[in-house]
Amino acid sequence: MADRAQAGEDLVRAVEDAGQAVTAAAEGGGGVVDEGAVCLVALCRAVEALLRHGLRARGSFFGGAKDYIHFVAAAARDAPAAATTLRSEAATFGVSTPAGRGRAFLRAALAEQALAPHLAALTSDVWTVSEWYEAHAALRSPTLRTRALTALDGLTPIVFALCVKDVDLDATWAPPAAAGSAATSSPPRRTHVDALSNTPLPPPLPQPVASETGQPQQQQVVELVPLGRFAQREYRKAWLAALSAATEAWYRANEADDAAQTAANVAAELQAEVLALASSATAAEARAAQAGVERDAAETRAAELERALEAEERVTSQITLEYNAKLKALAASEAENFELKLTLVALGKQLRDAGLVPCVETGNDGDETVRQKQASTMTTT
Repeated sequence: MADRAQAGEDLVRAVEDAGQAVTAAAEGGGGVVDEGAVCLVALCRAVEALLRHGLRARGSFFGGAKDYIHFVAAAARDAPAAATTLRSEAATFGVSTPAGRGRAFLRAALAEQALAPHLAALTSDVWTVSEWYEAHAALRSPTLRTRALTALDGLTPIVFALCVKDVDLDATWAPPAAAGSAATSSPPRRTHVDALSNTPLPPPLPQPVASETGQPQQQQVVELVPLGRFAQREYRKAWLAALSAATEAWYRANEADDAAQTAANVAAELQAEVLALASSATAAEARAAQAGVERDAAETRAAELERALEAEERVTSQITLEYNAKLKALAASEAENFELKLTLVALGKQLRDAGLVPCVETGNDGDETVRQKQASTMTTT
């Protein structure tokens, strides 16, 4: 996997190097790069290798493996400008193989100064790219794709004078033989700009002519003076520039629509989050209100318990007072009994000293009587 990723890095670096070489050649050629430039072939081969990197091995309906031109054809359904280039240039270059069709498309995109916009539109749909390319492909890496498109975007101002005849794109990228070696046997090479110059101009618009009798105005076709070859070429260049600007504006509009849709989705998500937070806040308020009710009930119950406790404390205090009073009375009674007991003991001692013995007898009727028995020696006091 690391080797595959490094291969994608090398391919993007090759595109960047080739783009810099083409830019240098254009600066030396007055902003124009012709067919004979070696750096042009290197650029085309680098872009072709980049489009083939990680391409899934898929067989076509009529047999044979599919090339990157099949991905271009599939992705062009959502890229009108690239689809127009694909339809027009396949017949212009007279190609019949998938490799030739892919090379014709790349050359035509260079001639239209729209290679970077076309590739940006073709690779903008992530699902389509993932359907045609493996995970390690350079086009599925946002970083590598951005680097490659940035390098190719620098080539947009350059004019490419490319051949449309005597070029066998089905076989190779190499340019035809030099014009000097075959000047006596073959006519001058015909470039892509020359082919555009032979395309008929749009028909002139009818111009209204005023009527002197007040009758409805009649229309008269204004004849245009035929343009020269240079003027037609400049006209075609201006038309290609306008087409490129319109394509770029269309891409920017699509990007703006995507950004607006993304912003709308984010806004919808934020609104959903706000609604969820509002619902959570409502639920929290309901729980807080319930907690307040429960707190009030708890405070009421606590007050009731406190009053009951105070009443119980008063009863307990009353009982304690009564108990202490009884204890005091009992203590006083015991003291009296103790004094009485001491008195009885003293009396008994006096009786013994006097020779009298106390005797307690119980009669049949249960009454207690105290009898005194006289001792053997009675003494009177």
